[in-house]
Amino acid sequence: MPKVYKGTHLTHPKVDAYRAREVRVEAERWTFLQADGELIGEAPVTFRVVPQALRVRV
Repeated sequence: MPKVYKGTHLTHPKVDAYRAREVRVEAERWTFLQADGELIGEAPVTFRVVPQALRVRV
């Protein structure tokens, strides 16, 4: 997991990265979903980007 937190997992040959405004997660078996380490539900689910929904401080 340290590579995921650092972002260095993206160079691994089994990792693909994409950009999308909407992502649908489906599973052949009952599957829990996590976001930021929290259980948020189960598949199937659709995630959508909401432009300007969050203010990010840098």
